[in-house]
Amino acid sequence: MEDAAPAEISRVQNWQWIRYEVELDGDGLGVRVNKELFERVVEEEMERIEKEVGKDKFKKGMYKDNCKKFTKQCTASELDDFLTLAVYDHIVAHYPNNVSRP
Repeated sequence: MEDAAPAEISRVQNWQWIRYEVELDGDGLGVRVNKELFERVVEEEMERIEKEVGKDKFKKGMYKDNCKKFTKQCTASELDDFLTLAVYDHIVAHYPNNVSRP
């Protein structure tokens, strides 16, 4: 699950930025982060990823499904403790040999 650390950090940071409408002023424009901005950036990034990996690999992969899960967590009214708890059953179902057992 250590591979999930960047997703966890990103999820919490995005959630906080959306929740508190953080102002991004690095370019001097003072853009406020909100759900609409987040969703637009996610859509742009998904398009970029599809171009990068190719349409076939993108369709065969779980990019859209994982994006939905991540986006739902980032835009929820309450912050869940961990992204991995919400997707654990999905991970076990698709990668049963890669899940460590207690």
